[in-house]
Amino acid sequence: MPQNSKNHNIVHNTKSVISINGDSLTFKILSIVNSNPRHKFNAKSIDQVLEGNYNYHKDEKRIAKIRTGLARLADSSKIRRVSRGSFQAKANLETIAMIESPETKLHGIKIEIKRIEGISSQHNIHDWLKAKHFRSISNANGTSLKRFTKELGWRDRWATITVHESGLVEIFLNCSNLPLTYEEFCSFCNFFDGYFEPYFFTNSNAYVTQLGIGKDFEEMHLDGITCIRLHKFKNDWCSIYEKDDGRVRFEHHLKMNITLEDAINIMSLISTPPRYLHSNNVDEFKDVV
Repeated sequence: MPQNSKNHNIVHNTKSVISINGDSLTFKILSIVNSNPRHKFNAKSIDQVLEGNYNYHKDEKRIAKIRTGLARLADSSKIRRVSRGSFQAKANLETIAMIESPETKLHGIKIEIKRIEGISSQHNIHDWLKAKHFRSISNANGTSLKRFTKELGWRDRWATITVHESGLVEIFLNCSNLPLTYEEFCSFCNFFDGYFEPYFFTNSNAYVTQLGIGKDFEEMHLDGITCIRLHKFKNDWCSIYEKDDGRVRFEHHLKMNITLEDAINIMSLISTPPRYLHSNNVDEFKDVV
């Protein structure tokens, strides 16, 4: 009875499986799969790991036993069957911890430029909008809604720009499939700073009103459900879901109203944390009054 209990714990505890030195072929297979959560394995690739790639000799009887072990582990939900003959570790907290954390990126970005005076009486700005190929928006009756819009391509992404006659400019960047790094976010802001010159100045009166922060884990899959969403507050929600291209995305969406400069500074800290955070030094707050 104690022996069975011990084996049961080993199967469910990934760390124990990785460090096991037993002779059980099933435990060895599980150890290899769970310690390489990004990779997909078949019976032959497991056999190559067990036997070593140097002077590897294929043995059909040995591979058949491994194939049986993989099938049993998949049937007991210890690993997942990706396709016929192909297997992968199940996504859980322990296997995710073995994967290097991907870079934090941005998507679903909305920037508002709040101009103090309106543009309805400024014909030079109307001429500028026409020169930039903005189109006037009207309702179903043909009445002008006093705003202009344009879709602009930027580095394989599309930005929708809306200019209101009240003076408000809205920029929404749709980049869910190709999210931005910190450097790309800065380049995006600099691009529009020059694009709107001389009528709008993004560095002085621009605000970020919507932002998505996320990480993409490549070659991972969710078992069972395909999306989990936690809506904590009206303007704050998180979600974990599997994208069509084989990525699992962890993302956090916020609606806010912070200056563009503050948003850039925050993103800088997220992408490149201060060095002391990775050291053993502890801030004793001696400089705090």
